[in-house]
Amino acid sequence: MKRIMLLIGTATLLIAALTGCPREDETPIVRQQAERYWAYLFRGRTLDAYKMLDEQTRGYLSYMEYAQKVGFGRSQITEIQDYWKAYYANTEIVINDVSIKRKSAIVSITLTIPDPSWFPDEACTEAQILGLEGHEYALFMISEQTKALQRGEIPQVLIEESTQLLKESDQWRIVFKDEE
Repeated sequence: MKRIMLLIGTATLLIAALTGCPREDETPIVRQQAERYWAYLFRGRTLDAYKMLDEQTRGYLSYMEYAQKVGFGRSQITEIQDYWKAYYANTEIVINDVSIKRKSAIVSITLTIPDPSWFPDEACTEAQILGLEGHEYALFMISEQTKALQRGEIPQVLIEESTQLLKESDQWRIVFKDEE
């Protein structure tokens, strides 16, 4: 009888110990999700990035509103496709740290991107000389910036970013921070 009680006691302790152990380390998964999200944005794939957002964010922010906040997104227009290829080639995503607490995670990232404030005055002047307006003006300016990206003329800036993720239905999702 003592032997049975000892086996039951040992089994109970073993089960309790195993139940309290954390499941697999989710750091690589969280890291990959954060990196994928930023890569989608830097490639102009705003719909793919939007699909990675948490339920609460998608509940109050439509895709069109999101796309306006983060860029002009994917397009069939050749100039815009060329722009995103050149832009992505000039970016770098470095994951510095991942902190996970239950169903919440924070990923510390350093983003290297082309300086968003840079644009040559010559392009604006040339567009005015050519008399470009509206859609034609926008396409001309995008083309000029694409050429500058391809030539490596746009200076790089470093941005320190913290990306928050929530675990919903066994999937890590991005919490969108509105900069406004």
